[in-house]
Amino acid sequence: MHSDELNDHARRYTLKSLPGERSGLQLVCIMYAGMKSIAADVDAGFDLAAEYEAAMSLFKAREGA
Repeated sequence: MHSDELNDHARRYTLKSLPGERSGLQLVCIMYAGMKSIAADVDAGFDLAAEYEAAMSLFKAREGA
């Protein structure tokens, strides 16, 4: 998947394991979060660390509320 395809929100993908359709960016984010939950120290080959930390902060804040 090229970066121009990743940012094309009109193009949608489906997964057998998740209902609905997702953009390429959404799938990359799901893959990144899954990798971090299984092997946090493994290099994913792309850097979404700041975005991941922001999402985790929101999740933890909502979990504590």
